[in-house]
This record gives sequence, structure tokens and C-alpha cells, in this order.
Amino acid sequence: MEAMRDISRSSILVIEDIDCNKEKGSGKFNLSNLLNFVDGLRSGGGEGWVIIFTTNHKEKIDPALLRPGRMDMHIHLSFLRGKAFPIMASNYLGIEGHHPVKRSKECWRKHKSSLQL
Repeated sequence: MEAMRDISRSSILVIEDIDCNKEKGSGKFNLSNLLNFVDGLRSGGGEGWVIIFTTNHKEKIDPALLRPGRMDMHIHLSFLRGKAFPIMASNYLGIEGHHPVKRSKECWRKHKSSLQL
């Protein structure tokens, strides 16, 4: 959690497998600290921040974290292939022609397999 305080504005923070977190005592990563961090970002404006939580089991995530204002979008991603990534970037984020989007198209044409970004 301490490292998260030092992240600058206009950052993307990815927390993988959020459903696997177990509270392990004070000073460690736990739900209470995470909720305070997310709420603090929002109360401080939160502009420029994107937080991505990944999970294989949405049903295991505490409802307090899932509510609007903490998680504004819930996007189900199955096996991502082909033109799916650029379409999702356009539909959900309004991004077109951005480097990762162009790169995903190039990777797909070259490898014809799942995207490795």
C-alpha cells in the first residue's frame, strides 16, 4: 500500500487477482486500506487515474469494492483475439489510433493468435 501513495497522477494501476487477497494484518495490503486509497483518489479529484482490477471470480470480491464510485466499469474479457482489443478500446475508452491499439493490430496480423501486449 505504501508504494501506491507514491504513484503520480495520470497513472494506470493494475491489481491482479483481487479475489485472491486475504487480509494479513496491519501494514499489509488489505481491503480496508484499498477502499481508503480508492476513496482518497476520488475525493482528491482522481483525474488521470485508471485502476484495473483483474479477477477470475467476481463473486468473491467484496461488494464494497464493486459499487459505483469505486469500480465504475465492469468489463468481462474472455479469450481476446483479433479485432476485439481495438474495438473494446474504442467502445469503452473512446481510444482510436493509440500506440497500444495499433500494436495489437500489428501483433494479430503477424501472429494470428491471442494478443501479447
